Amino acid sequence: MIKYLIRPYVQTISYNISYFDVRVNDIRLKESAGITVSFYDTENTVRRCEFFVLDGIDYINWTSDDFLLNLICTKFNLVMLRI
Repeated sequence: MIKYLIRPYVQTISYNISYFDVRVNDIRLKESAGITVSFYDTENTVRRCEFFVLDGIDYINWTSDDFLLNLICTKFNLVMLRI
């Protein structure tokens, strides 16, 4: 097989994301939590994963699932639909 070098270019691919999944990976009590958000398309294929650390005032204010969901929607500029 012959390989050919090309000039690097930017390729942008768009997906229709229909839902996301939230996982708490690592909790340090009274300090922080590691959060992974996986974004799925309409065919249930993971198209993107994001990891962030919840700490400081956000960790202190995290008293419910709704707080975390609203924080994620704000962070990733999402609009959650109630069904």
